[in-house]
Amino acid sequence: PIQRELLEALALQAGIAITSARLTDQVHAEREDLQREQARLAASEAAFRFSFDGSATGMALVSLNPAELGRFQRANDAFGRVLGYSSLDLIRFPIDSLVAADDAGGLRTAMVEARDGALNDFRLECRFLRSDEEQVWVCLTATVIDPGDASSRFLLIHSEDISDRRRREADLQHQASHDPLTGLPNRRLLLQRLD
Repeated sequence: PIQRELLEALALQAGIAITSARLTDQVHAEREDLQREQARLAASEAAFRFSFDGSATGMALVSLNPAELGRFQRANDAFGRVLGYSSLDLIRFPIDSLVAADDAGGLRTAMVEARDGALNDFRLECRFLRSDEEQVWVCLTATVIDPGDASSRFLLIHSEDISDRRRREADLQHQASHDPLTGLPNRRLLLQRLD
């Protein structure tokens, strides 16, 4: 009987030791997996920062949190250059406060719809007010980024200065509707106005 009890106690201790060794191996494997995942995440974040900061086109992160809807969270230097601000200065503003009054409503509506989940992305052309009070036409392409927490959702915005294209379009429109010699409205424009 005593030998049997000793054997059972030894078997129990051996079972505990084996279970403990398995758990230790499992913890080490999970720790290594976690470290690899953290390294991949760090590399991904570094690549995003490099792409974001070094992009030749304007990029910005804009909050969709209801308490700070539209506020710049981050902007690259290219975005700031178009508007005549440093990227750090932009963080003081909500994006729609830098948009011409006639265009601000469209941007605000798109941001509200993105916040509410009705839009996942949008494209919008609007006039921004530069720091020197000049207007600049910008095409915004925005995508909702949702990390899983509603309070941390944001827009990733790409911007492109389209002022030259808008000027050329206006020039073409003027040429199509005015006499090249006198500069006066031509017959086509007169008929459009009569209709």
